[in-house]
Amino acid sequence: MRPTYDPIMVTKNEKDTREASDHKGNKDLYITTTAQIWHKSGSCPEGTIPIRRVLRKNKSKGTTVDDHARKKPTISPYQFNDNKNMNLLQANHSLAILHTEGYAYFGAKGDIKVCYPSVELDDEYTTSQVALKSGPYNQYEALESGWVVNPSVYGDRQTRFFTYWTIDASVETGCFDATCPGFVQISKDIALGAAIYPISKPNELPYQITIFIFKDPFTGNWWVNYGDKVYIGYWPGELFDRLSFSAETVQWGGEVYSARVGTSPHTATQMGNGEYADRHAGTIRRMRVVQNSQIRIIIITKVLGLKCFTNLISSPLRNCKLGVKMSSHLMMLSIFIIFQSEDGDVIDCIDIYKQPAFKHPALRNHKIQVSFSSSSPEKSQNPDLHVDATPQLWQRSGNCPEGTIPIRRMPNNSESKETSVDDHLRKKPRIIPDPFMESKNTYLLEINRSLAILHAEGFAYYGGKGDIKVWNPSVELDDEYTTSQVALKSGPRKQYEAIESGWAVNPSVYGDRQTRLFTYWTANGIIGLSFVDGSVKTGCFDATCPGIVQVSKDIALGAAIYPISNPTGLPSQITIFIFKDPNTGNWWVNYGEKVNIGYWPKELFNFLSYHAVTVQWGGEVYSTRVGTHPHTATQMGSGQYSDWVSGNSGYIKRMRVIESFGALRFPDWVNSYADEFDCYDTFYISESMADPEFYYGGPGRNYRCP
Repeated sequence: MRPTYDPIMVTKNEKDTREASDHKGNKDLYITTTAQIWHKSGSCPEGTIPIRRVLRKNKSKGTTVDDHARKKPTISPYQFNDNKNMNLLQANHSLAILHTEGYAYFGAKGDIKVCYPSVELDDEYTTSQVALKSGPYNQYEALESGWVVNPSVYGDRQTRFFTYWTIDASVETGCFDATCPGFVQISKDIALGAAIYPISKPNELPYQITIFIFKDPFTGNWWVNYGDKVYIGYWPGELFDRLSFSAETVQWGGEVYSARVGTSPHTATQMGNGEYADRHAGTIRRMRVVQNSQIRIIIITKVLGLKCFTNLISSPLRNCKLGVKMSSHLMMLSIFIIFQSEDGDVIDCIDIYKQPAFKHPALRNHKIQVSFSSSSPEKSQNPDLHVDATPQLWQRSGNCPEGTIPIRRMPNNSESKETSVDDHLRKKPRIIPDPFMESKNTYLLEINRSLAILHAEGFAYYGGKGDIKVWNPSVELDDEYTTSQVALKSGPRKQYEAIESGWAVNPSVYGDRQTRLFTYWTANGIIGLSFVDGSVKTGCFDATCPGIVQVSKDIALGAAIYPISNPTGLPSQITIFIFKDPNTGNWWVNYGEKVNIGYWPKELFNFLSYHAVTVQWGGEVYSTRVGTHPHTATQMGSGQYSDWVSGNSGYIKRMRVIESFGALRFPDWVNSYADEFDCYDTFYISESMADPEFYYGGPGRNYRCP
């Protein structure tokens, strides 16, 4: 078992730095890493871990095991500044440390020289460690690891490897090593509390241990590495409150505990190697931190304006605007965390009960539905064993806490000067009536749009589902877009209602050309005091206007998807499932097989408050140069025409509908359709297939589509 991301990749540039120093005569090249003495006597087999027994003599008659294995909690409040040097001054503790504050920290590392200091009395100890802490000075949470000489815990004065944790400044929780429940060990090679050898001596080779504590961004667990390769184990994220988010300070250095600290006579217990600071004293080198996997984050309680963010380590302050903005309906929301993802996205973790959906006039009295009221419609098994469900890029930077949802901020350049926020976030509404067919293809022909879809009609539909292959097609101009989606629609052709979800490349909405998860809705009728009429005045992408109610803390609407399919690699896909809750009438959207993103409340709709009359799977390109010469070069799908042989075009598989609140099933009637077959085509295959498949896409402008 290992963490879900490799922390060595975060600091892989250190290897180059260290190798470069090899050619500069660096004296530290002779520093040698240490081992544990018990290794000389044997090893633990696979499937087991080494646990050092607590000796009886370690426990005094007047204390419990919990008491003697925990640091003394008495604390002296810091008198000078409430914000700086938090967690430093403690009664009976003497620190000599380097510490960093002012950021959110997700890891810390250091090479600690191993020494053998003298400890005067049995109830005293001395340590050298890496520590991460968070919280108020009198009730801080802490994670620590390094070496220690502690007679009261270990029964002798040997130098030993240790870990330590607490969630209340050591008042009632926490302990060294595995002397209380908390730390989960996975390594069979390293024993917590075991003696370290060899020890550095004057005029001889120095020895060190490398300690790396870091947070797994996917699980929230805090891992400890010993050396550069050994994953010892982790503190589960469930142990912590503040550290479930991040650490507020990192400390490297030494600590001495004694009741005679700050008194006369002072304790003679030593720190480091017992010498004052010089090159031969206690040392910690290669000190590193992880700031949100080198992506910055700031924890706040309320946003009244824009906060300033800082760049990576040793970088200057950036512009406070950060190149992003909030829509008017996002201002003054309760924001608990702000992430900046590695792709530049800013994600606000917003109180689920104060999300923008509830600013819609029809939803002022809406009671949030945290999950759908009935069991989810059955999910069929995916036969494509080698197709991976695709995550979102921002998830590599952290996660939102329980009770919040992620909202992606709009970039500044996503709104043109000529349009309002509402206009540029809504599809263009103009429709071309189809004069030839009143009941079929009702929602297909639209000005400036080119569709290549498979659609089902003729029944009442209560759900639609599909596995959509993820690509990154080229979009020629900023006011054009391309999407691949599942859509359900109802109502008259000029004022239809629609709910859609899939992936999009849409520079005008998202400010770049990345492939992103999207939802979209539009409605028809009079709701509250607003007249709404099928993308003329209502609806939008994602949460850029009030409408969709989000419940998931793990999926951000509009966030970038990764990885993207490529012709020579494994395909990546997203599974989209839109369905109606028969008890509440709300329309839910699922991402993958398990994640309920949220729902469109029934109050938004007129016709869709009953059911959908068509379900569509496929691609759409929007451009003012659709149907003209020269044609737009904006691509659909992968940019290739439909290709069922190699699968290197856009495709949707496992297409399903729900009819009359029944089970998921393939529809009884489907038809493939393309507005411009020479520009974007389709291929539907059902014969000789265990499950019908739909292929679509195209390059746009080319010799067939001038």
